[in-house]
Amino acid sequence: MSALPAYAASAPDPDIDIPAIPPKAPIAVEVPPGERDTTLGAGWQNSNDRAWTTSGDADGFHVLVASASEGYRWRTAATLSEPGFDTDQWIGNACVTGSGERAVVSYAPRTFTNKEALAERGAFTAIVDLKNGAVKKLPVRSSLAYFSPGCGSGEIAVLTQEGTESLARTRLIKVEADTGSTQTPIEVAGQLTSSIPVGPDILAADSGALVRVSNSGERDVLSSTVGVPFRLAADADHGIVYLEHNEDNQNRATVKYFLNGRTTTVATGDLTSLDVTSSRGGQVFVTGVVDPNPRIVSDVKVLDAPKGARVSTDGQLAVEEVQKTQHADPREGVDERLSAQPLAVTARVIKTGKRIEHVATLDVNTLLSPEKAAEGRMTSPSLASSGDVHVQSGDPNNPADFAERYCSVPRNDPHNQAMQPKPRQVEWAVDQAVRDSLDVLRPANWKNLGMPAYTPQGLFPSIGLAGGGQVPAQIMLGIAAQESNMWQAARSAVPGVTANPLIGNYYGIDYYNDSESDDWSINWSDADCGYGITQVTDGMRLQGREKPGETALPYDKQRAVALDFAANIAAGLRILQTKWNETHQAGLVVNNGDPSKIENWFFAVWAYNSGFYPNNGSGAWGVGWLNNPVNPRYPANRDPFLEFSYSDAAHPQDWPYPEKVLGWAGHPIESIETPGNVVAGYRPAWWNGDATTGPLNRQAVKPPVNQFCDSSNQCEPGAQHLPTDPDVVGEPAGPCAHQNSAGQYDLKCWYHQASTWKPDCSYSCGNELLRFDPGYAYQEDATSYAPNCTLAGLPNGALVIDDVADDVPSVRPNCGHPWANAGTFTLSYKSDASGYYPGKVDTHQIGGGFGGHFWFTHTRKQFDELGKLEVNATWRLSQAHTGPMQVLVALPDHGAHTNLATYTVRTSRGDRQRVVRQPGDTNRWVSLGTFLFDGVPEVSVTSVTPDGNGEQDIAFDALAFVPITGTFHEESVEAVAVFDEDQNIDTAAPGSWLGGPLSNRQALYDWALSRANAVLGMPDCDSTVGDCLLPATKQAVQAWREQVLAAGTDTVTHPDGNSIARWIGFANSYLDRPMSDQRPASFDDDGRYKIRTKATVSFVTDNVGKIVPGSEWTVYENRTGDTHLPQFVLDLLRALADDYRVWGVTEPDLSYQMPNLNAHDGAWTSVDPMVNGVLPGRAYSYSGKAPALTTYAGDTSDVAADCVAALTVAGGSIGYRPMLSQSGPVDAMQAFSDKLYGDSRIARPVADLVEDIRELFFDNGPAIGAESSLFNAAPPIWQELNFRACADGSIRPVSDIPILRASWMPDQYLYHNSKAMDAAGNYSGSSAPVLKGDFNNFSKIPLPGDSPYNQCGPASGRYGNPWNIALLDPPGVDPSPARFCLDPNLASDPSHSSP
Repeated sequence: MSALPAYAASAPDPDIDIPAIPPKAPIAVEVPPGERDTTLGAGWQNSNDRAWTTSGDADGFHVLVASASEGYRWRTAATLSEPGFDTDQWIGNACVTGSGERAVVSYAPRTFTNKEALAERGAFTAIVDLKNGAVKKLPVRSSLAYFSPGCGSGEIAVLTQEGTESLARTRLIKVEADTGSTQTPIEVAGQLTSSIPVGPDILAADSGALVRVSNSGERDVLSSTVGVPFRLAADADHGIVYLEHNEDNQNRATVKYFLNGRTTTVATGDLTSLDVTSSRGGQVFVTGVVDPNPRIVSDVKVLDAPKGARVSTDGQLAVEEVQKTQHADPREGVDERLSAQPLAVTARVIKTGKRIEHVATLDVNTLLSPEKAAEGRMTSPSLASSGDVHVQSGDPNNPADFAERYCSVPRNDPHNQAMQPKPRQVEWAVDQAVRDSLDVLRPANWKNLGMPAYTPQGLFPSIGLAGGGQVPAQIMLGIAAQESNMWQAARSAVPGVTANPLIGNYYGIDYYNDSESDDWSINWSDADCGYGITQVTDGMRLQGREKPGETALPYDKQRAVALDFAANIAAGLRILQTKWNETHQAGLVVNNGDPSKIENWFFAVWAYNSGFYPNNGSGAWGVGWLNNPVNPRYPANRDPFLEFSYSDAAHPQDWPYPEKVLGWAGHPIESIETPGNVVAGYRPAWWNGDATTGPLNRQAVKPPVNQFCDSSNQCEPGAQHLPTDPDVVGEPAGPCAHQNSAGQYDLKCWYHQASTWKPDCSYSCGNELLRFDPGYAYQEDATSYAPNCTLAGLPNGALVIDDVADDVPSVRPNCGHPWANAGTFTLSYKSDASGYYPGKVDTHQIGGGFGGHFWFTHTRKQFDELGKLEVNATWRLSQAHTGPMQVLVALPDHGAHTNLATYTVRTSRGDRQRVVRQPGDTNRWVSLGTFLFDGVPEVSVTSVTPDGNGEQDIAFDALAFVPITGTFHEESVEAVAVFDEDQNIDTAAPGSWLGGPLSNRQALYDWALSRANAVLGMPDCDSTVGDCLLPATKQAVQAWREQVLAAGTDTVTHPDGNSIARWIGFANSYLDRPMSDQRPASFDDDGRYKIRTKATVSFVTDNVGKIVPGSEWTVYENRTGDTHLPQFVLDLLRALADDYRVWGVTEPDLSYQMPNLNAHDGAWTSVDPMVNGVLPGRAYSYSGKAPALTTYAGDTSDVAADCVAALTVAGGSIGYRPMLSQSGPVDAMQAFSDKLYGDSRIARPVADLVEDIRELFFDNGPAIGAESSLFNAAPPIWQELNFRACADGSIRPVSDIPILRASWMPDQYLYHNSKAMDAAGNYSGSSAPVLKGDFNNFSKIPLPGDSPYNQCGPASGRYGNPWNIALLDPPGVDPSPARFCLDPNLASDPSHSSP
């Protein structure tokens, strides 16, 4: 798995990067249907088994599920993260509750494991519904230790908050996973681990005991154990299975089972080979390599699965390993030119013993709608409610807020950007620094940062080691890997690109107060101000806001640490050298004390992370308890970090900090060298020996678990000392024998002695491999994503407004500034209820795009987070302008993902909105069009998008206004379709996709009266039992019958608003018809039309009336209107719920979520038809052509043009069709009907009517018309606009082709600048439709002749459709692309078509 062998080998050329070695990529995404009987065993089709696992990356902590009934196809159930954290990886723990339906999750940035308070009680928590992906974030935080959360056999889980050294107690919080509520925390003195709910109690692991914890925090010892038990699991009988050390051999372990006061041995084996896990309903499994003849006890089973395997909810699958398919290191950095890495999930089928390996694609196979996905990215209520994060209260327009910060070098200051180094640059700097040769000259104003000249080790000179020698390069590289992923800049920057410096927990409050209520909260100002690769914290606070006892470094030094990777490494090296000297001089020497040996740095690295407590003669001293390998917060059966799999890096919380650093020393991270090129981050250390003994020597880099638990720190395994210090009184007897000055046992077993676990260290310990010898040439910066530093791509005379002021030089090299800002750029933020501006947390800068700088944030919906993360950018000219101007926006080659960036241009004719697709692989200028101004021009864009969920970037770069001399023209053509209530709805039966009651008006009328009469013919009920009529149902059916009778079957002779087409829900109201030749405002209401398509053309003409080339622009807009459930259906369902509620009948839940409803924008819409009967139509993809210049005669001309040609086609389907693709409403209506039929107390005629309604509208069975609703095959409705807008104000056809073509349904109205016109472009002065709907033709099936199905073409008239949708296509079809009916082979222009 590493790029070099463990044993010594010839070093490669230092100029050659070692490529990352990807694991083998699996091929299958599921067990193929034809192989499932053999692979999964009989009964898989009806199995409820659900496998689950987790994986983390820079995007979030992912919870994945796979169902046996789908061949174990992996899907993303949730992605959890918090806004504002720059991290290379989200990590966490999860357990599944007894029902198997919910996961309780703790998650946090990986770097939280580097800080004691954050590791012990800083993780965020949430409940994830494994069925539908719903996320409930909890208002409490948790330990990141492997045992939190802990689940039992029910729906209760336990979260653990550790306060081991700082608070000398543990807090346990019960979580009710089914309701999302948390119970009152239980505080317990001392340290408890592996807490799980068992019945009404909590059982936990204590020192030498299995204990029960009461709600008051008192503990009862249930069973003595050898040392601290671990991996506790509860079975269905409330028995407990756990692992404990073997009393005679600490390298061996025993699995035990405790129930009703008796303890039974289940299995034995090597300590690092055994494990315990559990699944739904209290099934417990022993995994790993088990000694022969294990004992079968209760629900405990021994599985043939490796240690660490996760067992599925019904115990049918064991997930053995999860790795990325392209690069093994789960922390491999962010590069948007690399597609999202799939996961390779390896599992074993328990029943058949078959091993399966599948791909899990996080962003493709998912349970999540964007709304559900957004739930996982919402701010945790533990942040929102606790006041821990106060994002400054200063300027609502300044993303940096200089005056409010605590950390010295601010975020989001364009004057302070850090370049992301290449991994080879980091290795070069480390190699030079450890040899005291990091003397590269940074000249004055290096990278335009305004700093004086310096050398890194001139600012931060190396410190000699006590006893002599030097720091091995791989120790320093291991620290860099663990602290920062070897990043100097924020994760958004790839090598060579500049961005905010990487800062640990930048935002915070003044936590220095006397309130004990803060004890269990994380105070973010206390957490860090750690900068860059080595996360230097000492002296990095702003002068005047230091921690007690801290002295701020001079500001130039602080900036060098924050902005220069080499200076940061020099500063970090001094800290490490100091820790070596402190520990070494205090007698904490490892093995033979030779500093050239990797293992011998264990104490110094321990102290680098959690500090060294010097011997002041008054108490405990040495290195603290957090990183002691015997600390029970780490699983005792862990392997050496990274030795056998890079997947260890997915859960680093299972290892103490020194073990991780030593693991990274021998196994380099994988990192981006250049976009698309991932390499091993550095040369690994090496160990003596051959191909067999070398790896064994490397594996022994991990000390034995009990190496630092002995008499020297009064840690006595197996001993029983009763704590008597008042802070820990009440804790049961345990192995810690340390006493305070009063003679009281206080649990401060801090280590301060020499220690050896490799007596032959001179041979068996690891060795440095120096890639770059002292004095080796500086490794040049990468040039990734070079900025555009010229005016190329802009017309002459463009007035540019950049996103930074003129006095901000580019930090990117050789990036000039050949323009002066012609106006102002402003970012604006919304305040929360406390007056803070949370959107600043999620604002970032990148040294790229136009001028070498742009901003970005993430898109969200309008009301997400109550709108408080919304960011708006505004460009405003510094002078007024009267006349037309073209507006162009600069878009960068990365960091811009949204397809729905909505720019608002404030013009003399009102606001005009333009939706821009930002993604692209070049820096470029994109036109928004030409507009007429009369005043100070202004353009704004918002981070709010219809599909925003906190995942996609939206970039804010420069904008340009280009004045154009001439006369401005803006012409619009719009087609609107209305289903008239007088429409004849007789079909082309029998050759029709509609049949049964819907085949014609008479059949529908007869069916309605028959069903209504059957219901109303029953007597009124004296009770709620039998074939009798209850009042609400009677009223609803009577109203329907009266409506049917009044409407009759005549298409014209009926009361206004009550035709047969109207009561069945097909038609719009007569009030939706236009009353004049003016477009009615009601057409803006999605409920009052069926589809509409609009093309707006703008251009400028010169003094002779010709169109100025380049001024032309077209904007295409389209929407699909709503369908409505018949009112009688809503009335009946509500009435039945009212009448039969006593028998458990409730309104069916018909809600669902889908994308592309009403508009084809990728946004998901939540629908609940029971509220208002609305079923939004689905908008299919649309196509358009960019504007083309022609003469009046129609000839193409770029220099003497009179007209602009436009062409677009759009449409969609009625609302029933997409609804029928959703299991929610379909299943709910089936269950509602079944409920009525299955209860003999409910009248049969009522149940019959409901079943008819279900079959008509809600049945998505396979045989359309025979076993399912006819609307499963509802054909699309569409419109195609093809015209020329000319300088004389006319709208003209193209080549005598009608301006509008459309499907046979419904009626089509056509408007020019909101006034009615005919298909030839002439104002009609009429309120009548330009095309009448024809339901007969619309209802035809494609046998043998024309129909609304299949591809339309130039000669198909109103038949066919632009998406080639066929009769048997599934109801949820969302086809792409649309092809022009004018010519299906004519290519659309991406800039004017659906994304």
